[in-house]
Amino acid sequence: PGWEMEKAGREVGIPVALEAFADRAISDDGNLVPRRMPGSVISDPNEAAERVLRIVKEKKVKAITGKDIPMDVVTVCLHSDTPGAGAVAKRIRERLDEAGVKVVPMAKLAGR
Repeated sequence: PGWEMEKAGREVGIPVALEAFADRAISDDGNLVPRRMPGSVISDPNEAAERVLRIVKEKKVKAITGKDIPMDVVTVCLHSDTPGAGAVAKRIRERLDEAGVKVVPMAKLAGR
C-alpha cells in the first residue's frame, strides 16, 4: 500500500492486484535492490520458496538489511531470467502446496 499506481487504480475503481517478487531483494523502503548490488537476485529455490510463504502467511518480507517490511500482496512475480527460474518456480509451488496455500488464477483475484 502507498504506491502511486495502486492509489491511482483504487481512485478510479480499477481492481488492483499487488505483487511481490520471489527472486529479488528489496530495500527498507520496499523498492527492488538494483541488480548490480550483491544479494539482489535470489536464485536459491528453498530461499525463494520460504520468502514467498512468509509473504503469503505473515504479510511481511525481510529486506536486504534484515528489517521486516510489510508486504500485503496477492500475486507473486518470478523473473524468467533469474538463474534456475524453473527450479525456483517449482519449489515455490511445492512449498505453497505443502503449507495448504491455495493458488488461484489471476481472474479470480479481480475485485478481491
